[in-house]
Amino acid sequence: MHLLFGAAMVSCFLASPAGVRAAQLVSDQFNYTLNANAGGQNGGSGFAGAWGYSSQVSGSISSSKIVAGLSFSDLPVSGNAVRLSVISSSSSGFGDTVYLKRAPSAVPGAGDEFWYRFLFRMDQNISANSFYAGMDIDDAETFGGYRKFGSYGLSGAGSGRGGVGVDTGITSGAVGSPSLSDTGTYLMIAKFTGINQAAGVARTGTWWALSTADYDAIKAGGVTEGELNATHRQMATETVLPTMLQPLNFTTADRYELRGYRPPISNAFQNYDFDEIFSGTSLTDLNLPQVPEPSVSAIITLASVFLVRRLRRDRR
Repeated sequence: MHLLFGAAMVSCFLASPAGVRAAQLVSDQFNYTLNANAGGQNGGSGFAGAWGYSSQVSGSISSSKIVAGLSFSDLPVSGNAVRLSVISSSSSGFGDTVYLKRAPSAVPGAGDEFWYRFLFRMDQNISANSFYAGMDIDDAETFGGYRKFGSYGLSGAGSGRGGVGVDTGITSGAVGSPSLSDTGTYLMIAKFTGINQAAGVARTGTWWALSTADYDAIKAGGVTEGELNATHRQMATETVLPTMLQPLNFTTADRYELRGYRPPISNAFQNYDFDEIFSGTSLTDLNLPQVPEPSVSAIITLASVFLVRRLRRDRR
């Protein structure tokens, strides 16, 4: 009887929430050949098919190439990065928009949170309006170029601010926030709720941009949402009720999209670098330092000690 009790206790510990992990959905660290075209690359995990490249302007000389990988403090990185090199409005008389898209093989379920992160860097300072660059979810169900939701390293709000969008607009970081337009590398983290819910459920997006100093200040012991709220270079939130043109659903027909939109600079190109993309249904799926949890072995040891003590006591 005691043995059965002990076995049941171990099973309960193993099935406890402490041992449950949410689902990582996709990852890509761009382990591709340096200087190769990004379009057609199909590494990483969790995707259905390869990255597809396109540009808005017919005959544009914009491009998407594999470049040297980004680094960020002691965050584990691997392989290379991808660069969207977007021809600017002032160099050509028009501003191009470049897209790099890839469909997922799995998406969040009803009621799940949706998290993603990526490293982001631009190679020149910009403090102008009417442009943005970042990662979003592209809608396969409506007209071309429509995004369902996403986060942006630079949103065109001026003063080097980024932001988040859960509709066709972008809510930017606070006025006066330290600029992201300084050629530094930033860790972008985004959280979305209300995905794949019933009609009428509000959708919320939260975005954080971390400098290396911010990350170093919170990485010990694991990164938490509370620490992100307290320590960041920029942060933005947006909540909206859905409309017919703002569907809450995220399906495997939709695509993760890296986008660079109409840079208004005097040089020929603006370069946007992306690296270390991860997504999942919780913060713990993003390959960041985690808050320690009791290990399975420690739980089994404690349960075994309890069982041995019970047996010894009953023999006396």
